[in-house]
Amino acid sequence: MTKITKTRKRFTKRNLDKIKHHSPYQDHDGKWFDKAPKKYFATNVKGLCCFIYPKPSQQKSLYAHWSIKKLNEDGTHKYIGRYKYICDLHEKPLEEVFDEVNKNLKRWKKTKISAGVKTVGSHGSKIVIHPVHPPPYLFFKYLSQKYFKNF
Repeated sequence: MTKITKTRKRFTKRNLDKIKHHSPYQDHDGKWFDKAPKKYFATNVKGLCCFIYPKPSQQKSLYAHWSIKKLNEDGTHKYIGRYKYICDLHEKPLEEVFDEVNKNLKRWKKTKISAGVKTVGSHGSKIVIHPVHPPPYLFFKYLSQKYFKNF
């Protein structure tokens, strides 16, 4: 839990400039660690995060983030994080980035994802279009979806 609280910050110009770039390191087997960017999430704006890339790079980028719900094969739900690049840190003023994320986040959440990923919505649309002899667990979902559409 402490890892999550350390990566949540109030996004101001001063706070983002204070974040240092981390150094990747190599273990005794020759494998590299910490080569991926670290992610810091904004507490003052919903759906904004900053990627801090490791040390030879001096890049800090702002991304919008949200999650989608995926249906696993055993019927449980899993949330998958999605990111959309906005700009590098000092390309635009922060207030302009905040406004862009607030204005477009709902639209970005509604965009279609790749066809290979099975989401809850994709299962529901297949059931409504082809309700002939579905398996029992899908038939239950069909009935519950039909009920909630009328609700």
